[in-house]
Amino acid sequence: MNKLVYKTDYNDTKSPKIISFNKEKPPVKTRVISNFLIKPFFTSLKKIVEGNKIEWCRHDKTLDKVEDSGYMFTHVLYSQKNEFVTHFGREDGIKASKWFPVFEPMLYFLKDKYNYKELIKVKMNLYINQGEQCEHAKHVDFKEPGTNRVPDGLITSVFNFTTCDGYTKIGNEKIPSKENELIVFEGRKEHCGSTPTNTKSRVVININVI
Repeated sequence: MNKLVYKTDYNDTKSPKIISFNKEKPPVKTRVISNFLIKPFFTSLKKIVEGNKIEWCRHDKTLDKVEDSGYMFTHVLYSQKNEFVTHFGREDGIKASKWFPVFEPMLYFLKDKYNYKELIKVKMNLYINQGEQCEHAKHVDFKEPGTNRVPDGLITSVFNFTTCDGYTKIGNEKIPSKENELIVFEGRKEHCGSTPTNTKSRVVININVI
């Protein structure tokens, strides 16, 4: 791996000191973590996402710039880009929805596994049973503004609230949807989700960190 080298001699008679460091973080291997949240916390969140109090926004397609045959509902809990302002008509510039403090402790569990530095986005997706299984368009969740580049060190996670025949597909690998299970993978890997056929709906949370 190429290394950046910074050289200093401190204006003294000692040999020059060489400081080397890697610019890029090591790649993250795809990992599935079962029973990610403690059971009481998971149960309380599951009741919320399956209830009727969350403000869901309907989308006729799953990606803004790609046509697919599916539709979905979303709720942005946190975004550096203030995306939920568009969803809920807010003009105060706050980056988090009112539900974010309820779900925020999930990030402590993630922090315990991956010592990330920066939170990029937390978004809930609600997939409805459409009578047949629909696989949505492949994508990456985040690119640097004004570029087509996925930032170094981006980690994407998909947390499942629903055990069903829906799945998360990373590359060509299908990982079944199982409740209280977290899928963690390299953020530059294309992925997609699918709708269920054996439950009324499927709910996941996508988390992106660096």
